[in-house]
Amino acid sequence: MKMKKLLILVLAIVTLGSCETSESNDPVNVDPLVGTWNIYSQKYDDGSEELAGDCEKRSNFVFKSDKTGEANLYEENSSDECVLVETLSLVWESGVINIDGQGGMDYQIEGSTLEVFDGSGGSSVLKKS
Repeated sequence: MKMKKLLILVLAIVTLGSCETSESNDPVNVDPLVGTWNIYSQKYDDGSEELAGDCEKRSNFVFKSDKTGEANLYEENSSDECVLVETLSLVWESGVINIDGQGGMDYQIEGSTLEVFDGSGGSSVLKKS
């Protein structure tokens, strides 16, 4: 009788251990915009580009998979300290980012570079963290 119980226990362990999980190992399709993007530069309508300073580079956009997020803006204060000066809420969908309800701005992603167009010929360039 003990041998039969031991055999049933061993079979149960082997059977449970060999079962496949129903979860797929395939990567989930995540929108390439999801993540944190730091300010890199500002492009102007005359074709010139200005690289962000060390403090400005701390500014970032955080995009969440639920199509919401926030923009965290840093600047140097009068004491030359880099401080967070504003956090704005954002939503995004179909190639358009809407920051704090101020209208949509088109964007494009190329690899780890995000370009957000301001509507007047300029754009902000961000790099994914």
